[in-house]
Amino acid sequence: MVIEHPAYEERTEIERLWRLTFHDDDAFLRPYFSHLYDEKHCYVLRTKEERITSFVHVIPLHLHTPKKTFHVGYFFGLMTRESLRQRGYGTSLIRQVLTEEQKQGRDFALLVPSTDSLRPYYERLGFRPALFVTERACRSLTCGTSYETYLEEEKRNNENCLTVTENHYLTVVENLQQEGTAFLTLHDSSSTRQYRGEKVSHGMALCLCAEERDFALIECAAGNLLMDT
Repeated sequence: MVIEHPAYEERTEIERLWRLTFHDDDAFLRPYFSHLYDEKHCYVLRTKEERITSFVHVIPLHLHTPKKTFHVGYFFGLMTRESLRQRGYGTSLIRQVLTEEQKQGRDFALLVPSTDSLRPYYERLGFRPALFVTERACRSLTCGTSYETYLEEEKRNNENCLTVTENHYLTVVENLQQEGTAFLTLHDSSSTRQYRGEKVSHGMALCLCAEERDFALIECAAGNLLMDT
């Protein structure tokens, strides 16, 4: 078993494995592999047949908080070939990559589980709930309400209101129209008090080089992640 960076010519194989695992279409895959994918931040685990068995992309990011800026590694696209799952390959890959990220001085490792059922698995690896956000149900929101009207109503109801971006708002309205329910997600620790919404964990984190007391600083820092330049 070998863990290393993938070769450039293996990009096609990784894309094929991604499609089989996540069922993403070209609308996502083309921009990801054209602009975000970078071999030097990706890791693969090979079995003795030298095939790619597991893969993960660790995206280097800055996480800004009012007190500190942290250098973090965002674990993205963890996958293992379906025929080789439940054999510990993904776990071995994560553990070794966490060690490598720590050597590189990353303060935290971050990830967002694709389903809540995966949270216990990541907890066993040391990850804890983090990046809390507040979700507020908006079933009463009128589908035809413009973004400008929404802002006016929010400010009238709460002078210190937190607002969402226009694109986020339009997505919420679209979901409301199609599904009959939607949620405004607010990336701020104070939004629970202001909106009396449900505070939920958006992601998970694990301390690498950061001090344990710094964990509290990132618990509600979702939305403050910036790509390293």
